[in-house]
Amino acid sequence: MKNIGKNIWKKGHGMSIKGQGMSINVIIIAVLALLVLVVLAFIFTGKIGKFSTTTANCEAISGGKCEIDCYYLGSNYVQDSSRVCLDNNGEVDTTEVCCVKVGG
Repeated sequence: MKNIGKNIWKKGHGMSIKGQGMSINVIIIAVLALLVLVVLAFIFTGKIGKFSTTTANCEAISGGKCEIDCYYLGSNYVQDSSRVCLDNNGEVDTTEVCCVKVGG
């Protein structure tokens, strides 16, 4: 008879833990859904384009210079194709490449 009481208590205790797990899952799903909505809002308002251009600006990094070819700056510079050069209007300038200083 003692074993029956223990089994009932274990089943009841296990159910309450599952109930708590469900609410945590709902919270996680809600947070992820909110994050997706924020990203979509940035995309549709066009602000993501401004953000990516600003972070990819060659001259915004330390030692970055825009030139037609990095050869003109000497052997201490290499081309960084992950960055872009901007013209006076803030648009991407395709005639120049980003050159980043390497070494000492």
